[in-house]
Amino acid sequence: MNCQRCDNPVSILAPLCPVCGADPVIGCDWLATSALRVDAQGAAVLPHGDDLGAASMFDLANALQYHATGIVEAEALAVAVHDRWQQGGEDLKAGVWREGEDALEDAEQRQSEAVHAGYEEACNLLLDCLPGFLAVAGAIHAALESGQTSVEEFESDYSPAVWTLREYHAYLGLAYEAQVDQVFKARLRTLRSRRGDAEQDLFEAADGSFTLSYDWVALSPISAEETGILGALTEVYGGHEGSFGELALALLPAVWRGWLDEALAPRAYLLVFVRPDPLEGIACDDSDWEGERAGACAHYGEWLGGPEHALGHVWPATICGLSAVRHQSFGAHDDGTPVLIDYAWVKGPRHLYSIFASVPEQRHELVRAVHGAFAGFAAAGGAAARGAGPAAAGPAEELGVAPADGSSNQTGEEER
Repeated sequence: MNCQRCDNPVSILAPLCPVCGADPVIGCDWLATSALRVDAQGAAVLPHGDDLGAASMFDLANALQYHATGIVEAEALAVAVHDRWQQGGEDLKAGVWREGEDALEDAEQRQSEAVHAGYEEACNLLLDCLPGFLAVAGAIHAALESGQTSVEEFESDYSPAVWTLREYHAYLGLAYEAQVDQVFKARLRTLRSRRGDAEQDLFEAADGSFTLSYDWVALSPISAEETGILGALTEVYGGHEGSFGELALALLPAVWRGWLDEALAPRAYLLVFVRPDPLEGIACDDSDWEGERAGACAHYGEWLGGPEHALGHVWPATICGLSAVRHQSFGAHDDGTPVLIDYAWVKGPRHLYSIFASVPEQRHELVRAVHGAFAGFAAAGGAAARGAGPAAAGPAEELGVAPADGSSNQTGEEER
């Protein structure tokens, strides 16, 4: 559904919008519709005071969501600082430079100081509310560990609290402040992606076999040096004994700090495998290939395995103007998260391509990015991909902790 205040898509289980903090169903402030009371200083008032161990799960769930609204406020402020910083850069390019080099340097210095102050204010807001959030999360965990509330009861009766813990899970268990700052920056990138911010980059295969346009705010390629990760992906998705060929591109969530960092983002993949085409020289519309494509449907249907993947579940398609076969379905991760799955096998003039996309259906920004990248695939010798454009000069800079003296800025390239 969409939040009634900011119109951004949000999970139907969310008690508050992670972009604007409102009750997404009604659009007013979360506290206005909550059973929770706060005192004059804005602190949550619980029946047993500061003794969280004596609080009911109902009270803990409400307190958890209340502290989460503080995280939303801090993250929203930092995103607003980022927006002002970007707009300030555009204003400088558009006008201030005409006043001379000294005026430009003064304006850049003032902008850097304002960005630094705004980001520090957002960080301080986060650090103010985070201890309360962590304390309540710990009390909930203790209640579940002791059996005071069963996990099954918690997941069924307190789904808003379950959503809140999953949404802000990356802030739990951080050992030192630098890690908090790292998570904070990654969360800002996620929020920008959720509201529709996107920056396109163009991947070009080293052998010229294909190009692919993708949103680098949401997704990032795995480097060739990550041989362990590439090997694991090839083993799982590369066909029987790697029959789909070389894993030429693997796009994963850009905010991951390491492999399978599901605290910051769920698993989402766009993988492209390439191998030489044994039918090179046979036109895509040749009757021999048409027969081969029908055989490919049966072959890949059998490879998917099981009665639910019968022949009719893999069908002929056309991708980039090239003949292909395709399979689409829903699956689920171990925790029950529904996942959209898309396989395509494409015959180019000199290559066979295997494309695999997987993304949780409730993470709209990743759905948009992964399937947007799928649409940005352009095979050598095929038609231009929809939405694919020229290679970008380089990703736009990302907001970092700007030094007050304006000496340097963290860039998007450093985050990638």
